[in-house]
Amino acid sequence: MGALGLVIFLSACGNRGLHSERAVRDAVRKGVDDVLATLAGGDRSKARSSFQGASVPIKELDFALFLDHQLVDAASLFDMKHVADPTRLALVCDQGDRVTEAALALLKENPDKAKEKEVKKIQDEFKAMRKSVQ
Repeated sequence: MGALGLVIFLSACGNRGLHSERAVRDAVRKGVDDVLATLAGGDRSKARSSFQGASVPIKELDFALFLDHQLVDAASLFDMKHVADPTRLALVCDQGDRVTEAALALLKENPDKAKEKEVKKIQDEFKAMRKSVQ
């Protein structure tokens, strides 16, 4: 499960299954640290130092692809194999569709066949997840 998936799952399910509010906060912090580490291209300590004080250049398209992958992971938590919540699955897929549309718009400005293929694959994953709960 991706870090963003963990954060979405915890917020959607409350603290069921976790014994304390502190455990939920720690899990969210870990998820945020993992996301920042992924964006910075290294481990958590590198991410913390990268994001302190100075701005970190992150390409919009790379961020959109990263976010879309995280949303695919998050949506899979609500499919029929896991929590089986079609409403939440649809909400996460809707967000993923918006990010995918933004990524496609960015690709129109600066075409990249490999990234376009990646975006199309992500679109197909969202479509398949939606079909699986209908």
